[in-house]
Amino acid sequence: MKSADSIESKEPNKETLNWWVLAAVGTGTFMSALDGSIANTVLPVLMHTLRGSVASVEWVVTVYLLVSSALVLSAGRWARPCCLRRLRRL
Repeated sequence: MKSADSIESKEPNKETLNWWVLAAVGTGTFMSALDGSIANTVLPVLMHTLRGSVASVEWVVTVYLLVSSALVLSAGRWARPCCLRRLRRL
């Protein structure tokens, strides 16, 4: 049987955890900006495909971005209780 001193602790230290959080937030922000720019770049293709005006196609992109933002907020709200329990154990 191994003693408690010989078992290595696999818990990350606070400094490493801070860098991982920063990387996750930075990646999420970059992906959100990239998603918005791709949605705006595809406007001419949508206009041709849907045979609509610029105003109608902009509504499609706006609704898409609003729905994706709502999903991100919902996922964050859902994940919060899980993450808080894990952080309290640290």
